[in-house]
Amino acid sequence: VFQLYYDGGLEKMVSKESREATLADRKLPFEKSAMFQILDRKCFSTVVKVRLPSQDEIDKARSTSTALQGPSWKETVAIMCEEDKQQQQQQLVGKSQLMADYMQKTTPEFFYNRDPPKNLRVALNEDSISVSESETLVASTSSSHPISLRLPKDSTDGRIVRIQSHDGYHKLDVDSRMHLIEFKTWVADQLKMDKDQFVIVKHSTDDGSDTGYETNLQDDVTVSNAFQSCFISIKPRAPLKHNEKMMQIVLFEMHELQKDNWRPLFELPVSQTTLVGDVLLQCLRMYKEVYGDDLPLKMVRLREVFSSGIGTGQRSLLNLNTPLDKRGYNWNSPMYLQIFGDQRIIGKPGNAVMVRQFRPSTVEIGPVEEVLFDAQAENPVLSFLEAVSRRSRIPVERVAVIEPKEYNWSEWPYLKSRLEMLESR
Repeated sequence: VFQLYYDGGLEKMVSKESREATLADRKLPFEKSAMFQILDRKCFSTVVKVRLPSQDEIDKARSTSTALQGPSWKETVAIMCEEDKQQQQQQLVGKSQLMADYMQKTTPEFFYNRDPPKNLRVALNEDSISVSESETLVASTSSSHPISLRLPKDSTDGRIVRIQSHDGYHKLDVDSRMHLIEFKTWVADQLKMDKDQFVIVKHSTDDGSDTGYETNLQDDVTVSNAFQSCFISIKPRAPLKHNEKMMQIVLFEMHELQKDNWRPLFELPVSQTTLVGDVLLQCLRMYKEVYGDDLPLKMVRLREVFSSGIGTGQRSLLNLNTPLDKRGYNWNSPMYLQIFGDQRIIGKPGNAVMVRQFRPSTVEIGPVEEVLFDAQAENPVLSFLEAVSRRSRIPVERVAVIEPKEYNWSEWPYLKSRLEMLESR
């Protein structure tokens, strides 16, 4: 099939200048004429639908990029150990000085209390110790440099022409022979960003409503081979390394029994060798940048939530010194960030187990609670039962523990319904 184009003849020229330009162009060799350039561009034209990020998205990406930087988990542990050592030494030096001052007291008013032990505690400043402490692992900084988002240019040497534009969505007429690196350079110019500060996401839907997937194409690939006839979006984020994947972090809400209602917090780039402790530190930094709360390390933990139930032999609490590849094939599956609200648990040692009290007299179950027990005790089961007894105020000899076969984070974790239990009482 051939297409025939013509210039319409000189009688179609509306001005003297256009007639002269047409005559001059006709005298040139065809491959050097303006007509050839127009026809050539028309022949290799392709439509690209793209969504560019808003100014808020760019600012957010710029500020959160610093959250991924900072000391590693091993470095943080070494820093905390050194700080604890220095704090203990300072306390010993301070108490030694206070003891010396105490022994030198000779005024009658000091001894008038008739309670020398209390005087000693006052001298050592132990009666006024405040337990309100705040921990800050890494001081994150947000960039204050403004980034202005410009509207796309109508053309880049005629190779990119904007057809339509509305609310960040753009329909472009692009030369299909253009290399991907050239298209990325054009996008970087529109956003006033470096081309290594964003990624291109391909979507299967016409409007980009799906999550899409990040492209991993070489820069010398043409636009036609890269993303012809598909919707793409620009996501301000550094491209992933060859061994990295994105991991979703979800807020662990113990009292919300509908797991689908748990709130996604953010995504982090991780690899199989990333330690769980490094993921936790990134969560703390990212949470501060995104939500403005500086969470102490002792107030958070990372959890696994298994869809196959709790009786799977897998650990629900993650060891901070374990690499992610120990999670198995789905090593980058979502992790769940738990923020403690129970003051009885914050900073306390022990293994955490979630329990729910079953009341057989009324066939009801209580809310989900967490108890701590000593897994290294001579009898760990007894330690756990004692912890449950202290929390429920039920004598140990009256406490019985069962593990539901099918849990799945359901509101009623039993095979029999409540009605069946009531009828069989």
